[in-house]
Amino acid sequence: MQQGCVVPFRIVDGRLEFCLITTIRSGSWSLPKGFVDAGETPVEAAAREAWEEAGVRGDVDDDSLGSFINTRWGEPAKVVAYLMQVRRTHESWPEQDQRQRLWCPAEEACERVAKGDHKKLLRQAIKRLNDSA
Repeated sequence: MQQGCVVPFRIVDGRLEFCLITTIRSGSWSLPKGFVDAGETPVEAAAREAWEEAGVRGDVDDDSLGSFINTRWGEPAKVVAYLMQVRRTHESWPEQDQRQRLWCPAEEACERVAKGDHKKLLRQAIKRLNDSA
């Protein structure tokens, strides 16, 4: 099994911000991710999850940011993550009644996410974005 994950970001007044969401079960802060559907690429799955879970749309970089193994329902799944420069944040989205969404500065995002794999992805995103600036 494979999952796509997105690390949504924007630049506001020269400051890097990331979009986090809460998980449905625990309410902890996380990044949008989900299973790759049949006929879908991991990049397409990441973009779909960004819309469904966070209500954001934008440009997904097809160069993977990294990957990790996530166990879901007792099955291991490879999660491949991608950067997304958010172009639009919608006021309503499919999972708005199940999740909270938060835009926060880069360092705060790293502190808020619960999973170590997500912290690592955010750090990789910060490095990649700083290197390309």
